[in-house]
Amino acid sequence: RQQQMMQGARSLLLIPAAARQQQGKSRRRALRALAMHTLVEAVRLLESKEISSETLVVQCYERAIEGEQELKLNAYTHICSHDRILTQARASDQRRQAGASKSSLDGVPVSIKANIAVRDLPLTAASRILHASGRDNVANINISPYDSYVTRRLLRDAGAILIGLTNMDEFGMGSWGTNSPIHGSIRNPRSDIGRNFILSAGGSSSGAAASVAHGSCLLAIGTDTGGSIRLPASWCGVSGFKPSYGLVSRYGIVSYASSLDTVGWIAPTPECCALALPYLANIENGDNTGDISCGDSTSIYYNMKSNAINRKAANEQPSHRQQPSLPLKGIKIGIPAAFSVDPCPSYIKYIWNKAAKSLAEKGGADLVIVPTSIITPTSIKASLSSYYVLACAEASSNLARYDGLRYGPSYHQFSIANTDLLHQNNKVKQGNVTDTITNCETSDAALENDAANTIDDDLSLVVKQQYSATRAKGFGPEVIRRIIAGAAVLSSDRFHTHYEAAAKQRVILRREFDAAFNSIGTETDSFSGVDVMLVPTCLSLPCRIMENVDEEESNMNMLSSDVMTVPLSLAGLPTMSLPVKLAKEDHAKSDSTKNNVCYDNIVKSLGLQVFGPPMSEDLVMKVSSFIYKYDA
Repeated sequence: RQQQMMQGARSLLLIPAAARQQQGKSRRRALRALAMHTLVEAVRLLESKEISSETLVVQCYERAIEGEQELKLNAYTHICSHDRILTQARASDQRRQAGASKSSLDGVPVSIKANIAVRDLPLTAASRILHASGRDNVANINISPYDSYVTRRLLRDAGAILIGLTNMDEFGMGSWGTNSPIHGSIRNPRSDIGRNFILSAGGSSSGAAASVAHGSCLLAIGTDTGGSIRLPASWCGVSGFKPSYGLVSRYGIVSYASSLDTVGWIAPTPECCALALPYLANIENGDNTGDISCGDSTSIYYNMKSNAINRKAANEQPSHRQQPSLPLKGIKIGIPAAFSVDPCPSYIKYIWNKAAKSLAEKGGADLVIVPTSIITPTSIKASLSSYYVLACAEASSNLARYDGLRYGPSYHQFSIANTDLLHQNNKVKQGNVTDTITNCETSDAALENDAANTIDDDLSLVVKQQYSATRAKGFGPEVIRRIIAGAAVLSSDRFHTHYEAAAKQRVILRREFDAAFNSIGTETDSFSGVDVMLVPTCLSLPCRIMENVDEEESNMNMLSSDVMTVPLSLAGLPTMSLPVKLAKEDHAKSDSTKNNVCYDNIVKSLGLQVFGPPMSEDLVMKVSSFIYKYDA
C-alpha cells in the first residue's frame, strides 16, 4: 500500500500545477455537493437505488480525511479503516439488492462520540487516563470489549456504517470543545481558515456537530448532560436532539453525571432527527415489556405502536403545492417570559420572534406567554449554579474509579531516595513502638497489632501517592477542577448548604415545568397550559478560539454558555435545537461579548429550542420540522 501511495504521489507531481489545482477544485466541489444531502435524502436515494451505500460511504470517508488533514477540524479521535468501511458498505448494498435491508438506516454513514462503547474500538472519552491504560507507563489505548446499547441498535441491528469516533471535551466537561488534551481543540467547520478566524464548535459533543456540519457523516450520536448536543448544533448550524431522560439506555456510556447524562444525536435537519428516533429509543413491546438486555435503572420505553401515527405526522413534509392550511392548529406554543433574560442580543430576539410568528401565521398554532408566576425567573437563574453543583458532585463520585488500580494507567512516581526514606521511617516507628511496649509491659498481642497498624499506614501512604500521581497526570485541568468542586460540595460542612439546596431547586424547577405543561393547580382565565415551548439555545455567536486569553475569564464565559440549555436538562425534558437563519444585516455582526470580532458572513444561523413534557418527542419534532421548513 505504501508503494502504491508513493507511485500516486509521483504521478501527481508529473501533472502541471494548474491541472492539479483544477483537480483539487473539482474534488472539493464534489465533496461540497455531498454535504447538501441530508439523512432523509440519503435514505430516499438508497431505497430507490439511485445511489449505492458504497458511493455514499466512501465520499463521507474522503470528507472525514479532508477535514482532519487539510482543515484540521480535529473532529475525530479515530477514523475507521477504508477496508472496513468498504466491506460493510458492499454488504449493505447486497442486502438491499436482495430486498433484505435491516432498516431505513442500513448503509448510512454515521459517527459516534468517543465516550460511547463500540466493540473492538478505542473508548477514551478524550482523556489521557483512558487513552493509556497499560501498566508502568506503557501506552495502550483502552479498547472496548463490548457494544453500548445505542451502538448495538444503530450499527448491528439497523445496519448503519461507522465512519469514526468523534472528538469531545474530556469526559464531557466543557462547552467550547477546547478541553481535549490529546487531540486538541475542535474547530467549527464555519471557521475561516484563510484569515485564521477559528470558531469553537461548542461542546462537549463538538466533534459530533462538526462531523455532521462538514458532511463526513449524516448522523452523529452524542451525549447531552447540560446542553452538550444542543449548543454545538446551534453553533455549527445543524439540528441536535436530546430525548427524555432515560428514553435511550446509558448502558456502555462513560459516566459523567448519571442523573443528567442523556444519549442524543445530531443530524442536518429536525426531520432527520425524527427519522432516527425509532431506531435508537428503548423499544417497548405490546405486553409493556421492553428490550432490557442493555437497559439501566433509569430506562423508560418508547411504545412503537401508540406513537406510530404521531411519528408519521411528525415526519411528513407536505409539498408546497399541497400545503395544509393550518397544520399546527390547536397546538399551544408557550413563550416563557422567564427565559427573556438580560442581556439578550438583538439577533437572538430576531430569530425567536421570527419563529414564533411563523408558527402562528403559517401553522395556525396558538402562541401563549407563560407568565413568570408559573415558571419563575428565580428558578431559571438558579438552574445554572444548581446544575454545576449536582454535576460536579456526581462527577467526583463517578470518576473516583480511575485510580490506576481498577481503571487507568499506573504511574510510579517514587525514587530510590523516597523508598529508602520510607524504610527509615518504618524502622523509627517500629523502634518507638517497641520502646513503648517495653516500658508499659504491653502484651504480645498489642505489639503485633501496633506493628500491623504501622505497616498499614505505610502502605496507605504509598497507595495515596500512587492514586494522586495517576489522577494528576491522567486528568486534564477542567476535569480536576470539577472533581475538586464536587468533593467540596459533598463535604460535611457544605452538603446541606450546597448539594441539598441544589437538589431542592431542581425539584422546584421540575414542578414549575409540570405546571406549565399540565396546568395543574395553575389554570386561570389567562393561562391554561401549553403543549410545547420555544426558547433560544444560546445567547451568543460561536466564540473564537484564541491563544493568550485570560483563563479565568474564559472559564466563566464557557460555564455561562449553557444558561439556556441547563434548565431543560435538570427537568429531563425532550428538546430539539434547530438552526434558524439570522437577518442578513446580522451576518457580519460584531459581537461585543467576544472582543468585538466581526463574523463577516460566516455565521448565518443560530439555534432555537423546542421542548415539551417527558415522552412528547413526536410533537417536539413535528413543531421543529415545521419551523425549519418554513424558515425564510
